Amino acid sequence: MLLDVTIVNVALPQIGARLGAGVAGLQWVASGYALALATLLLAGGTVGDRLAGIGASRSRDARSWSDGVVGGYDPPAAVPD
Repeated sequence: MLLDVTIVNVALPQIGARLGAGVAGLQWVASGYALALATLLLAGGTVGDRLAGIGASRSRDARSWSDGVVGGYDPPAAVPD
């Protein structure tokens, strides 16, 4: 999260030039981005915690199925010239 906010802070001069925003507008841009990012991180963590048991078992099933499909594929051998 710190890296994302740092990237936004580095880009603020260009954002301000394109939007014609002053210092107060740029503060709103940085704060709004940080708030939106934090909200999505918290919501994603909550959803992940609630669905962890379901997702983990389905993930293992999908991985097992894909390993079986990929492992069962035998490409034709190259014929030397």
